[in-house]
Amino acid sequence: MIKKVLEMIAFSLLTFTLIIGVSYILADRETTFSAVYSEPENSVDVMIVGSSHVNSGYIPSLLWENNNMSAVNAFSWSQPLWVSYHYIIEGLKRQSPEYIVLEMYGIVYGHSYIMPQEIDKTSYNNSFNLLPSLNRWNLIKTSEFCGLDLRNARDFLYISRYHTRWKTFDWSYLSYNPFKQHDYLKGYGYLTQSAGLEQPNVPISEEELVPYEYCVTYLDKIVNLCEEKGIKLIFTMTPYIYGSEETGVIKWLKRYSEEKNIPFFNYLYGEDCRRIGFDYSTDLADNGHCNYYGAYKITRDLCDYLRQQGAGPQSKEEHEFCDMLNEDYSKFERVPAINEITVHTGLDEWLKAASEDEDVTLIVSTYGADDTILQRVNSALSNRGVEINSSGRYILPFSGGKQADYINDFEMFSNAGKISFAEDSAQIYLNGTAVPGEEVSVLKVILYDNILQRPVVSLWMTGDEMQTKEFTSDIIDNYK
Repeated sequence: MIKKVLEMIAFSLLTFTLIIGVSYILADRETTFSAVYSEPENSVDVMIVGSSHVNSGYIPSLLWENNNMSAVNAFSWSQPLWVSYHYIIEGLKRQSPEYIVLEMYGIVYGHSYIMPQEIDKTSYNNSFNLLPSLNRWNLIKTSEFCGLDLRNARDFLYISRYHTRWKTFDWSYLSYNPFKQHDYLKGYGYLTQSAGLEQPNVPISEEELVPYEYCVTYLDKIVNLCEEKGIKLIFTMTPYIYGSEETGVIKWLKRYSEEKNIPFFNYLYGEDCRRIGFDYSTDLADNGHCNYYGAYKITRDLCDYLRQQGAGPQSKEEHEFCDMLNEDYSKFERVPAINEITVHTGLDEWLKAASEDEDVTLIVSTYGADDTILQRVNSALSNRGVEINSSGRYILPFSGGKQADYINDFEMFSNAGKISFAEDSAQIYLNGTAVPGEEVSVLKVILYDNILQRPVVSLWMTGDEMQTKEFTSDIIDNYK
């Protein structure tokens, strides 16, 4: 009997270990929480939590520039407050922030133009991509209980959810380390387009509207958790196209925040919105998300508040992670700089802008290009001191150009990157993978940024038409 019991225990332990191991292998490689996982332990001073409004509306790097504080966005698409609660718990496993900024879009669950079932569906598709743990399991059970699009908890087990991933198995799955691939943008999603929308002309409710009951339950849990951990909590509402019903919920939230003595910045409308000069016609990328210009206004206001509170060290040098944060900020600054180049839609302007940036390297292939294309390329790159002929393949660093069939000394995610060219076309390969663009093109250019240490965008010509495409993870492993 003892032998059978021991065999049963051993079998159960082996089965459990295999399930955990397979779950780890099948887990998503990149998730919305990766930015938090990749921060060094106890390095984050401000954790900004919430929906995709956090991803587009808050720029953590500005808190380093203005307040000498490290910040990170802990977000997921369409995040209800019960998910926010478990995201905070997940973040507190490795971090001890002084402040948590809670973006409160989740409080209007059931009272916005997006139906609860749609919010749940979106949240179910991306909010559960946390590392296997008891907290993740509790998040699944909580969402199953609180949400309106109710599903069985087994739908969220990695084995059942991603059971077909073995077909694309790669040995890198075994060495996957979510803490290694550092996100210098810290969970911020840079958007530049402007939707040209108008601020909603809807009646502002004079009566309070009590939120969905589980929103209140988990808001209380978040408040109590922060009090228990000694974390200062801030509420915010980020601009989007809202309706009158939501203003009733926000009126309730304002009273709640006053009773709990929690700062509440309502950038959606009213005094706070006017004070920062938020303009719906220029500062929204779409009907639900801020662009860079809107996010800058919102984050700068948050910075001003934290400065008034005396938050953060007096100088950057006092911060334990100063060197890392300075490097991250220098990379963040490159994002708008690169955008100033790639925003051009004409070949001549695009190439000229790229050639004038000393931190840009251009990889050029002009196989089969006619005299007109070659003249335009040579004119745009004239300041680089290189003239490209009809069969030219050139690497153009800022110090000059050289013809090359391949080059191995480009850093790509701390690994050597090999660039090679097709024999009978303008196609360029990175680590053996063809870069975006039609193979029959007569001109192909890769913009590689020396600060970000990665290729950013490819350009190609077919006839007189210029096209561009950003690099993504299907082109280069570990791409961010």
